[in-house]
Amino acid sequence: MKSFGVDVSLIEPGAYRSNIGKSALERMEERNQSADNSKLKEAMGETVNWLSLFENDHGDPTEVAATVMKALFDDNPKPRYLIVPTQEQAYWTISRAIERMVEQNHDQKYSFDRETLIEMLDAALAKQSWEAVQ
Repeated sequence: MKSFGVDVSLIEPGAYRSNIGKSALERMEERNQSADNSKLKEAMGETVNWLSLFENDHGDPTEVAATVMKALFDDNPKPRYLIVPTQEQAYWTISRAIERMVEQNHDQKYSFDRETLIEMLDAALAKQSWEAVQ
């Protein structure tokens, strides 16, 4: 969209307090859906249980709304916003992105060694720092 003069920002929220697990169960009940005879019953149950963890103990979702407003009205919006309620979630998210990069680099025709990957990371960090100053 940049070639059309449109700035796009991706908002990546972490696990904030919500009723998503409760809501999913209610929708399944309204539709008379059940996982009882499904091969995925255990996985579905784990997912709903995991989602229900966010009903009480996580950050205030208004933080996400504030980030959306910042992206919408900032004169120079960032291309990506990671907004998470805990350092643990930030660590998990960034670690997973690094794991995906390592998987992508592994055992292919033009793989890069550790030293080159670190140089690439340093260059990206320096670019980010420079853009933040401007």
